[in-house]
Amino acid sequence: MDASKPAEAVKNAVKTASDKIADALTPDVPGAPGSASPPVEEPTTPRDPLPPKTEQGAPQTRTATGAETGAPTTAKGQQGAFLTTSQGARLRDTDHSLKAGSRGPTLVRAAVFEAGMVPLLIAPHGGMVGGMPVQRTFATGRSVEFDAVLLAGAPAPAPDATPARDDKAGRPQAVAVDPRVLLLVEECWRHAKTIGAWGAGVTVLEQAGVSGTPGVVTAGSGVEALTAVQRLMAAHRVWERLPTSVA
Repeated sequence: MDASKPAEAVKNAVKTASDKIADALTPDVPGAPGSASPPVEEPTTPRDPLPPKTEQGAPQTRTATGAETGAPTTAKGQQGAFLTTSQGARLRDTDHSLKAGSRGPTLVRAAVFEAGMVPLLIAPHGGMVGGMPVQRTFATGRSVEFDAVLLAGAPAPAPDATPARDDKAGRPQAVAVDPRVLLLVEECWRHAKTIGAWGAGVTVLEQAGVSGTPGVVTAGSGVEALTAVQRLMAAHRVWERLPTSVA
């Protein structure tokens, strides 16, 4: 306890103790849906970010030399009612993701949980996207981790993408898609894993050159794509992609 600031030290100690008690009384279900039920209708009114769950804690904010900054652990997260793109442009709401319809990643995530599987959201950056926690980024996601892949969009190349390293030479680029997303899809295809897409995600299949091949499905909504992918996952792999030979 800092003797020079006893009142502040006591306040921090009480807050820490109360947070630990609250965490102990709250069931910790890693990966469970967000702290508020998502509405079916697309939200159009900006709102402040929801409080993080216990599993979404952040490291202490310190300087490069390890000194305490006094800033809250949420300082690097969303600070107001508006989200911004990676280029700093303001989005019109905090839930920039359709809850139902052509994209519907939130409903898909809930459906994956209901099917007894664990969804991993892959996005250009970490943190929260559309009110959902991001488990992998384009830079950290690897195809070997996934049993199947669902594509909800065709993201443009993020600022940290390096085409010379992440892209494939000679690939047709009618529509600019982040090369790491294309690489992920191509690797999953080569590993004979099921791939599903809806909405703008179909563009990724076309750019990767796997559209219409065995084990690659498209649908009018995310839940429909998930249903089709589940049926194919029962075979564990898309064996039709693998060459057969007779010894």
